[in-house]
Amino acid sequence: MKNTKIKPFATAGAQWMYFKTTSNGETFSQESGLNLPIGLGISLDVSERIRFDVGMNYHLSFADIDHATTLASNDNFTVVNFTLHYDLFTPKPDDYNYYDETNYTKVNFKAMDVEDHDADGVPDIEDNCPSTPNGVKVNEYGCSESQLKDDFDLDGVENEKDLCDDTPIGEKVNEFGCTELQIELDKDLDGVLDEVDKCLNTELGLEVNEDGCNEKQLDDDFDGVENQFDRCPETEAGDQVDENGCSEDQLDLDDDGDGVKNKKDLCGGTPKGTAIDGNGCPFNPPTVYSAQFERVETKNIDVDLPVDFLLGNIVTFDNNPPLNSGSNEIGLSIVSGWDSDYFRIEGQQIYLIKPIDFENKKRLTVRIRAINSRGLDAFAFIRIRVLDIPNTYTFSPFSLSVFDVNSESDGSKVDHKRYYNPNNTKGVGKWKIKKKISGGADA
Repeated sequence: MKNTKIKPFATAGAQWMYFKTTSNGETFSQESGLNLPIGLGISLDVSERIRFDVGMNYHLSFADIDHATTLASNDNFTVVNFTLHYDLFTPKPDDYNYYDETNYTKVNFKAMDVEDHDADGVPDIEDNCPSTPNGVKVNEYGCSESQLKDDFDLDGVENEKDLCDDTPIGEKVNEFGCTELQIELDKDLDGVLDEVDKCLNTELGLEVNEDGCNEKQLDDDFDGVENQFDRCPETEAGDQVDENGCSEDQLDLDDDGDGVKNKKDLCGGTPKGTAIDGNGCPFNPPTVYSAQFERVETKNIDVDLPVDFLLGNIVTFDNNPPLNSGSNEIGLSIVSGWDSDYFRIEGQQIYLIKPIDFENKKRLTVRIRAINSRGLDAFAFIRIRVLDIPNTYTFSPFSLSVFDVNSESDGSKVDHKRYYNPNNTKGVGKWKIKKKISGGADA
């Protein structure tokens, strides 16, 4: 009755009334009481803002209003209402008449019918792919092969995300590429209609058979427990099973041969030879964290001093319950290779044992192996970033003396006198002062 101007209505409520009664010449003091009005009425929409209501309410009263001496009881009564409503706040409706043809006299409908923004030969009004590249061949809907390849049903959802790849052209779809009708007919969107779907709650995106069931939803041994929950997938026909799909006989077996009976085995199908806990579940390898340290280069001039510097602790965790007896410690060792000869491990601590030179190696890396009490291992890398010691400069006065030597031979090139007044422009008699510096690029 959305567009109907005359609308019936019903009312019900509760009222607390105050009244003062004059009866047989006697005036009573003010009193109060409860009454329950129940009514019917009709509402008439006169205009957008004006509404007229007519209604009749029957009041169930819990008070003696008239104080009649002959009948002292609660007085029910009827009230007829005439009400006029005027809306002061609703915005004025749009006066534009979309059905008036005179409002469209300047619109060129013929041009709109043939307009083709992507120039593919299909008018925009019929083009389902309005942004086709120039020169690309299109079908009758204005779409190229590449556009169809990405969105076969042209609903705006790429094929890989489209759970309804056969949506009729032009239909409004959700984020999965499905219309409301398609969702109503196939609630789990597996491509099999609900009326023939034997698995109505298939997860989105899973591949299903003609019955609408994924492999995990099937029940290969027909024991009433789906494969995905069945811990005993080869139950004999007719055997009564528990919620895990296992019969009493199967619970006394050890199907995966791990030494834990099916009844207590929480991890069926454990590969043979795998270390397990009391619940038949494989133990977990330890966790060892990689780390990076910074260290200033330690190589000195001309001589390598002994180094045995503590870098820090290696952080490890064992992800298994502690053993009842024996050691629960995690053993650490250095894997040969990389820069392993620069390091040593003692307990959980790692040391640098060789001088490091920024000019030779700016970063050192070593691989650490952690092994727990179950014989499971994990690996991590420890790295050192080598920091350079900045070069330093000094200015110092010094003096030179030139002496004649007995071992010199005759000749101008060995005569000590030539060094008294060097001639730099001719390269004669130059002084050369050398200081041996070790350290790669510093030399």
